[in-house]
This record gives sequence, structure tokens and C-alpha cells, in this order.
Amino acid sequence: DSSIDLTGFSHFVEMPNLALFSRAGYPFTRFADLSKTSFVLPTDYGTAEIGVALELIGQMANQTGVTASRFEISTPPIEATSTNDLLLIGIAENEHDEATPSDRPVIFRNAMRQLDASLSPQGSGAAVAATIQAGGTMGALVGYQSNLSAGQSIVAVLGTTKEGLLQAAGALSNPPLRDRIRGAAVVVNAGKVRVLDSATSYSLGNLSLRDRVGIFFANYPVLLSLIGVIIA
Repeated sequence: DSSIDLTGFSHFVEMPNLALFSRAGYPFTRFADLSKTSFVLPTDYGTAEIGVALELIGQMANQTGVTASRFEISTPPIEATSTNDLLLIGIAENEHDEATPSDRPVIFRNAMRQLDASLSPQGSGAAVAATIQAGGTMGALVGYQSNLSAGQSIVAVLGTTKEGLLQAAGALSNPPLRDRIRGAAVVVNAGKVRVLDSATSYSLGNLSLRDRVGIFFANYPVLLSLIGVIIA
């Protein structure tokens, strides 16, 4: 038998990264048995939310090749001492709708604010915002860093309706749609995936000083060329 030893390599990734989530279940699959994962459902969850949770559990087990047996399923509020990565599943009502119940769990309101922040005034964001305001059916995937614990990640699978929630989950198992998922936020509507811009980022893992310097100059090749000319 042969093996590949990767222990000497740095483990580092810029987040949020929905491409990694859609293809490999990351960051939840860092622990193959999902022992550091909490699925968070709304207090009034129904068959749609349960079905999406089971589908995601099955997908991640298939990606790791290990039975997912140590995850948690909970409802808000989430304990401030929790260090698990959180996977939110639920209906995201219009945050600006006066009819929206004020007692909606804070963690789901925060997820919707993250989506709102990605709705730029120009480009695709404007069309998505109009869909939300009009009460249309839409699904969304949003990734961001938790304010509960540094390095704790949250991915929210949302829908403006149950149908929208199923659209968002369905995109993860549809190869042509899944291949378009990336960045920090995407919306799914009418069989299409739209990527929304987001400037918010954080990182997981550690890099050596040498690797950090290498990445810096990889992002600024002109500066590296100027330094080379000066040294020469």
C-alpha cells in the first residue's frame, strides 16, 4: 500500500468560501464525523428544514466517507460558550418588512443581515433585493464568521419560502448549479445561481512567515518584479 504524507504542509484558507462548502462540506468536514458541527433549526421548524438537514448530513458523509454520527441539532438560542461551527437552516423573512415578527431568533436575523449586506445597490444585488421586497421565492447560501467565537464559521441555508429553501439545498446536489457557487453569498432563483459581492473575510489555519511572504508577493507580482530589478 502507498500513502501520501501531508503533515508538513500548512493548513490555511481564506473564508468565507462557499465553493469549498458546496464541494467538500468545508469547514464542517474538518472533523469527518461532524463532531464540531451544530445544525441550527428555527423553533417552529417543519418537514422542509428537517429534510434539508438530513440531505446535507448525507452529502457530507458521502464527501468524507465516514458516518456522520456526532453532530448536534439545536434551536435558538445558541449558548455563547459553543465553539461548534454552525449550519443554519430556515426561512429568512424580509428584514425590512414591518410585519416580520420582532421575536425572530437573533441568529437568524443576523444571517439575513449578512445577506442584506451583500445586496449591492448596483449589479445582481439590486435584482435580488427587488425579489425579496416583492415577496418572491428565492433561496440563498451565506457564509460568515460567528461573533460567538473567533474562527467559528456559520453557513446559512435560507429561503424566502419553503420552496426557496428547497431550491437553495437543491443547488448543492445539482452539479451545474453547484459549480457556480462561490464566495460569501449566493442566491438561487428560477434555476440560476447568482454570486453576490462581499468584502468581509477571515481566515482559518496557520501559515509560516515564508508562506505569508510568498502569498503577499503572489498578489503583487509587479512589486516583486521591481524589487528584483533593484536587487539586480
